[in-house]
Amino acid sequence: MRADTADRGAGGVARYSNERGLIPRLGFFAGQEARIPYDFDDLLGAIAPRPVLVMEPQLDRDGTPADVRTAVEQARKVYGLYGAVDKLALYEPWDYTRLPEKSQDWIVKWMGTALRRRPNGRSPTCSTAICGGR
Repeated sequence: MRADTADRGAGGVARYSNERGLIPRLGFFAGQEARIPYDFDDLLGAIAPRPVLVMEPQLDRDGTPADVRTAVEQARKVYGLYGAVDKLALYEPWDYTRLPEKSQDWIVKWMGTALRRRPNGRSPTCSTAICGGR
């Protein structure tokens, strides 16, 4: 988000607040993106060590594949602290922002592997503290 300035051609963070109304308070940072208190790599890192799939189509009109790749690589450092680097996946199809059958199949396959339950009924990242011993 901090790198998403208006001069990059996609509208900057203002598109999330003004144009689309998805994150209204983000508009306070339009033109001052460096002051945004967190970024995508921070959000991904906060999810660690749970499985996450980031899908960034190469022809996305809103996201920059290089920026997404950088955020995922930064978040991988946090996943590495948990020994869970393999739990963070980046899928970059050569496509626009849509969900064709080929991508759906890839995502379902990833989910089947990443979210598979253990014989004890817990998911691979479910700890006693989080799941209450279920």
